[in-house]
Amino acid sequence: MRRVMLILFLSVVLVNAQSVYGQTSSRVECGNIATAEFAESKSVLTFQIELSPGYKLWFETERFGDYLLFNVVSNVKSKGSGLLAPSGAVVVSARDELFNFSDSYLPNIALETGVLGERGLYTIQLANEEAVGAFRLRIGCVTDTGTVINPGDVAPPAPPTPVLPTLPANFVGFPGLAPVDFASAIPLPLIAGTPMTGAVTPTGGEVFAFALDASGGTNLDLTVNRLSGNLNLGLVVLSANNEVVFQASLVTSQTLNTRFTLPAAGQYTIGVFRVDLLSPAAPEATAFQVQAALNP
Repeated sequence: MRRVMLILFLSVVLVNAQSVYGQTSSRVECGNIATAEFAESKSVLTFQIELSPGYKLWFETERFGDYLLFNVVSNVKSKGSGLLAPSGAVVVSARDELFNFSDSYLPNIALETGVLGERGLYTIQLANEEAVGAFRLRIGCVTDTGTVINPGDVAPPAPPTPVLPTLPANFVGFPGLAPVDFASAIPLPLIAGTPMTGAVTPTGGEVFAFALDASGGTNLDLTVNRLSGNLNLGLVVLSANNEVVFQASLVTSQTLNTRFTLPAAGQYTIGVFRVDLLSPAAPEATAFQVQAALNP
């Protein structure tokens, strides 16, 4: 793994800085420079950051003073330092920075991920040893489009969430669906006949996209199964020209099977996402499976 070691001085003007004192968790964003403090020995501070597939993340600490030490040997899932994925998997661990595994601490930490594959809240976890004290946490990202956001940069604003027109109180009929932006989705190759899985969360805006190459006039047999959870799922098939070839929603249904004809040769995008129609009272993360087959 490539190591990113940035030499930054205390005299640098902090841009987009945050302070976290006496807290065990805080939300951060790409480009943030956060100031945090360990108030007790052998404690853990966590920072949650929303990331999408295709992103890369790096972060580093800069301690105040000369005696604060970060715990790097303990497992990240307990009291070690590193990065956890939304699924709970360890992405990177600070123990990988050690050259001498008889040591159990480092004065500062600098970690970098490869390309991330999950969508949702990642957790930067930092643990200390006996000494307490303050430090700065610098966070940088490379977006799925290749945009570099360095610590101190202002992250580009997220696109506004489309709002459906307000319906009259006595409205009867289909309320419609808001547009769904596929710009951040990275289509995965969909092999005909091979099941592909994914999951959406109650609070995330996940869009799972699958790419399928087909000839014009080919029939596509498409099956979508809800594996778990109760969120409403939207399904759309787009042509290479962003034309809607097929659209459906799984509201209370568990399975969808359909066959339709693809109008022209090219790469089609099959997208699955959360929709708000008959929202459940107790939303649960929902896993699904998509399978496609091409027939003459």
